[in-house]
Amino acid sequence: MDEKELQEKLVMVRQYQMQADALAQQIALAQTSIAEHDKAIMTIKGIKDLEIGSELMMPIGAGSFIYAKLGLVDQVVIEIGSGVNAEKDPLSAIAILEERREDLGQSLKSLDETIVKVEQEAQKLQSEVQSEINMAQQQQALNR
Repeated sequence: MDEKELQEKLVMVRQYQMQADALAQQIALAQTSIAEHDKAIMTIKGIKDLEIGSELMMPIGAGSFIYAKLGLVDQVVIEIGSGVNAEKDPLSAIAILEERREDLGQSLKSLDETIVKVEQEAQKLQSEVQSEINMAQQQQALNR
């Protein structure tokens, strides 16, 4: 392998590493979204049986909460796409969220499989490059 081929393989290794980094970020986002869906599902299941007027602590961000009284318990406002929200009964909202969560789980599985393949390819190329470098160093040592 000449120096040009070696450089090309090093560039490919770097590209694989960048691709793996991007996939890792996508995996983290998918995991966060799955956790949000799980939280929403558990919240709807917990609230749907409460009585109107029950006092709740509602998160407002940055670890802060306000006290609120529960109004309607027979409707959940859920995003249905493109920033459009619709009112759904609790069971329908849960079904929608569970379906989305399942889709996210499938995406996460696919991302996990892809990152493993990318990392394996990067490792394989890295090993080839290291082997070539070692052989070149041995050859130079023999020529001295």
